Amino acid sequence: MDDKTGLAEIELDSGLYQNNLNLLRTDERYWGLADRLETVEVSKDYKVILSKDNLPVIVALRDGREIPLCSRVDPQKEAQRWVDSLDLENRLDIYVIGLGAGYHIDALLKKPLDLITVIGLDIRLFKLLMHIRDISSWINERVNLLINLGYVDFLNALGYRFFIEKVISRPLIVSFLPVTRLYPRRKELYENLCRDNILNARICLVTNISISTQQIRNSFKNFPYGLMSVGMEAWYDSMRDMPAICISAGPSVRDNIEFLRQAQDRAVLIAVDTVVPVLQKNGITPDFVIGLDFSEKNRYHYDKMNMDALKDSVLMAIADVHEGILPMWKGRMSVMLLSHFFGDFVGRKMALFKGLTTAHTAFLFAMFSGADPIILVGQDLSYPDLKNSHVEGTTNQTNLMLQKVDGRDVLAKRKGEEIKYVWARWIDGVDGNKVVTEDIMVSYLRDLERMIEVCPSRVIDRKDRGAKILGTDNLSIEETLSILPENARDRIDKIKSRTEWVFTGFKKSEFIEEWNLLTNQIKEMKEICRDAQVSISDIERRVEGEDISSEDMEEVNKWIDKLFDDKYSRIMQLAQSFSAAVMLMVRKFLYKEKEISAKERIETIMAFLEALDIAIGDVKELFEEVEKDYKRFGLL
Repeated sequence: MDDKTGLAEIELDSGLYQNNLNLLRTDERYWGLADRLETVEVSKDYKVILSKDNLPVIVALRDGREIPLCSRVDPQKEAQRWVDSLDLENRLDIYVIGLGAGYHIDALLKKPLDLITVIGLDIRLFKLLMHIRDISSWINERVNLLINLGYVDFLNALGYRFFIEKVISRPLIVSFLPVTRLYPRRKELYENLCRDNILNARICLVTNISISTQQIRNSFKNFPYGLMSVGMEAWYDSMRDMPAICISAGPSVRDNIEFLRQAQDRAVLIAVDTVVPVLQKNGITPDFVIGLDFSEKNRYHYDKMNMDALKDSVLMAIADVHEGILPMWKGRMSVMLLSHFFGDFVGRKMALFKGLTTAHTAFLFAMFSGADPIILVGQDLSYPDLKNSHVEGTTNQTNLMLQKVDGRDVLAKRKGEEIKYVWARWIDGVDGNKVVTEDIMVSYLRDLERMIEVCPSRVIDRKDRGAKILGTDNLSIEETLSILPENARDRIDKIKSRTEWVFTGFKKSEFIEEWNLLTNQIKEMKEICRDAQVSISDIERRVEGEDISSEDMEEVNKWIDKLFDDKYSRIMQLAQSFSAAVMLMVRKFLYKEKEISAKERIETIMAFLEALDIAIGDVKELFEEVEKDYKRFGLL
């Protein structure tokens, strides 16, 4: 008996535990969790009692106190009240921090949610739960169990879902207080990681919607350069045991100019394109320049470069870099066809991993090339001097000012006459003090730390101010120089010569056949789209109220089936990439089950058809434009 409540204490059921463990092993997502469970013991910091309605209740034992993790009277009713108090209207995803006995998860499963991400804070507590509760209803696609995961594994588990799905699901992050009050620091950590992950998804969505057309144009225009370039396979292990310096555009670059001068023949210099003009003005020539940005604005960085002085440097670019950059580059280049539409015709050609930012990609390039150590310069990820967002001389530099609004710190970011305001965040600095930054920079910091944790090389952060980066050694200029070889120029030049490798994997005849097929399908799809608009708009005019006859709905579905015929899948894929409206409507209304009226569905389909008609027209224009370039390069 429980002396405090008179409720009976119960024994653990090892048979139930084994059944639950076997259930976990039926789902590939939980193989690692099942293995971890077998290495831990059930914690003696908890006990189990029966509630007044004979349901198992977990009680935490802390400093002589007993803290129930759910109601001792009616835990199911309490869980239902808690779920009913949540704002779940029009939400598809929920992140629940804190598990306990799990009755609140049962209640959430009754709601029309697409995904319930359950974040357990103590694996020993979860093992106890598996002795008292049947978790079979949780082993399905709607539930994702993340139990006491480490930093990297947790971020990887959150990252599997496409960013569009995260954003349109209106995700909600909630804490189950009876459990999270026992682990306030863990609760805060996972809460921040979830929030940063969702924030990053929103940033990616806004970016991809705003740039999709330009990115597709760039990718198609740059395709011939990718064909003529070596893939990432040429660079794997090319810098084995060779130091590399990844140079970003943070304000601390200015503090490291002399260090970079002394290091430029002793380590491979890998610079993001935005910082190259600053380096050149200070007599520093990078060995590799990383170019990712799609925009016209990014091309301005190249206008400011001395291209003749970069003739021995290698431009590492993704195919969707701005279409004007590659023709103006006079040096060597390696252009990666990352997720290119015509990738099937290029054979086995490895791509450079693309990070959240150009600086992240520079780090990934160094890591997969085998560089050791990897030295970070200009990775401030914050605004240490509260004056400049980037080193002076870069085109994306903005001036900063810290202000107070309603008692909260706000950063005013001024560029010319334009001022943008963002909430300020304070994080740990490399000098032991707090440093100011903003949400997007924290997202970048977390992602960089995740990569560093799995990086086999030593990572050195060469700065005296700015954000503290977990997993790095912070060394002085003298300490960093002391570990560099005296002269490595011959080996560095040999590494760069790998751009001379010959690639012969282009399947030209298959490419021409596919090009002709797609060109004809564009015309067909545009005709179907126009005919569907005429037919469905006629139905829309005739419909009164919410009722639509089965014959009319059959007619609507006939046109949708035609558009989504498998033979048009590649053109539909391209149209979705070209048009944010098409992309969102397809995912939100056509591919998801949603309780909407027949009339609303027809209105939605009409809006979709209008957007698709415009997108297909844009695709047609693009094909006509790049066909001239492809013939000039001998591809067609």
